[in-house]
Amino acid sequence: MRGKALLCLAVLTPLVIAMLGEISSVVAHPTTFLLDPATIKTETGEQLTVTLRVDAVTDMYLWVVTIEWNPTYFDLVGEPAEGECLKCGGSTTFLWGSMTDGKIEGLTCTLLGEIPGVDVPPAPNDMATITFACMHTPSTRTYVSITFARYRNSAGTAYYPATEGTVVLPPAPVGGVWIPVDKFGLLAPYIGLASTILVATAATAIYVKRARRRK
Repeated sequence: MRGKALLCLAVLTPLVIAMLGEISSVVAHPTTFLLDPATIKTETGEQLTVTLRVDAVTDMYLWVVTIEWNPTYFDLVGEPAEGECLKCGGSTTFLWGSMTDGKIEGLTCTLLGEIPGVDVPPAPNDMATITFACMHTPSTRTYVSITFARYRNSAGTAYYPATEGTVVLPPAPVGGVWIPVDKFGLLAPYIGLASTILVATAATAIYVKRARRRK
């Protein structure tokens, strides 16, 4: 029994070490991947362009994201365009896994060769641009979202940044705001004043007539 336990320990130890090594190579990071602008208004027939940006970051060698949106309102125009972020560090490859209605999966950019990653700043923070056509004016707020994001440094360590998407707002209503008005309530003070005047006038007329009869 002891021999079997030692054998199992010998087999499992390398696996545990390998798993711990993989876990240690994936760490949280305070930087943020965001879509710019943060909010935008649009309506049927218009186009909107969002730019994928990164906050301050050190030694970014490769990044990958998945972008999603509501295909009821928006349709992708053309293909995503690479930004200047990694380009300033050397030759790059820019590609994606798949593009379907409402989703770009595995949008990726990487430097090539054994070179260091880029630092932002001084490197520009624009990573990619994506353009959409508005097919139907949104009736309520909707979103273009980053649903997955990861990057690696030149040593291969993976980081999962925070993400911020774009909020698409419906256009403001035209023609002002209708407010119900109680017309009788507005006229009530004037009706009361007119009634008082009529009563006073009638009383005065009666008094004058009586005064004349007495004379």
